[in-house]
Amino acid sequence: MSGAVPGEARAVATSRTGGGFRADGSAATAPVPSYPALTGLRFFAAFSIVLWHSQTGYFFPANAFLPFMLAGAVPLFFVLSGFVLTVNAPKYRRKSDFLVARIARVWPGHMSALVFLFAIFWPYSLSLLHGAANLGRFAANVTLLQAWSPQMATYWSLNAPSWSVSVELCFYVLFPFLLPWLARRPARRMLALVGIAVGFILVIGKAFPHIDPLWLGDISPVINIPTFACGIVAASVLRRLPVSTAGFAGSSAIELAALAFAIWGNAWFASVAGIGWPPGLAAFVQISGAVPGYTLLILALARYRGVVSWVLSLRLAVYLGEISYTIYLFHQLVIRAHSSYQSWHTGWRGQFAALPIWWQYAALLLGILVIAMASHHLIEQPARRGMVALWRRRRAAPVDPARSPAIVARITQGDHP
Repeated sequence: MSGAVPGEARAVATSRTGGGFRADGSAATAPVPSYPALTGLRFFAAFSIVLWHSQTGYFFPANAFLPFMLAGAVPLFFVLSGFVLTVNAPKYRRKSDFLVARIARVWPGHMSALVFLFAIFWPYSLSLLHGAANLGRFAANVTLLQAWSPQMATYWSLNAPSWSVSVELCFYVLFPFLLPWLARRPARRMLALVGIAVGFILVIGKAFPHIDPLWLGDISPVINIPTFACGIVAASVLRRLPVSTAGFAGSSAIELAALAFAIWGNAWFASVAGIGWPPGLAAFVQISGAVPGYTLLILALARYRGVVSWVLSLRLAVYLGEISYTIYLFHQLVIRAHSSYQSWHTGWRGQFAALPIWWQYAALLLGILVIAMASHHLIEQPARRGMVALWRRRRAAPVDPARSPAIVARITQGDHP
């Protein structure tokens, strides 16, 4: 983050038709629009997180990018996720099909990153499996439940950025229910979700004064639900708007204004919450305060065809956006490996110390890119297709009347599952 899930903002058609899950668990199949600029945007959000985690003191000093809060790219991912899932909802006939497709989207890449972690830090990584506490953290990571723990040792355990993938899994479970719920009175219900999130922060912070404020205001899936819901509402609003008639110049002006507003909001909210604020609320405002600006930027890029969307829709930008999920998953592991090898192997450190720092950083970025490409094409995509195909075969398998009489009885009575 996961990290939110970078790398998926393109759909299969171009018409602006709607659709959503019905009460019976299905959704009408219909063409869905394509927004390549949003795929390109994902790469720049992922690269912001790479820069954020590069503030190790070796490549960049701490707070090198102030006044900007580069960690704000994670809420941007969450808004994008809500938007893209809403746009693509008509593709899924059942809630179960949707959930399987989403798990197949994130879990293989996540597991490949865990395998990479154990391989690159071997044999030191074996210590991560020693003891009941470590085994519990490992199980939480495999099942993508680590973000529910308020302990930093758990939610940042193993591959730290995957906490946002854990949050995404929560979104996937809630999405079929949030989509129809937000379709009615969206403004009022969005305010209700924000109120629940702020109330959660204040009440839990009061009841447990020593709780980790970062978990309370940034990591917890509960407080990130309004951010995800912003994307759902934005896609629903866009569906109701007429096709834009603005020309390239007018579209460019709107997109640039939206981009400037989002960047300004990121910097302003990062500085506005400070001394005297409840710790959890300060973290929430600093990191997620610019979400309205991110939402407007996504709407502008989806609705208009100006210079910003043109740049983000270039083939290279789109491809980098498609692999941005694996960039996000692997980047910190590579950065940590670089730092660790400097500490463990003094000969290695001396050998590369003579290289200019920017050459080392360029080589590091190239390594992250190559690893991300390999994981995307050799692991993530084949595993995703295989998991979805296996689920479809299972759904299409003939029913054995002797083993499933209840289902057969429903079918013969006209009640199709």
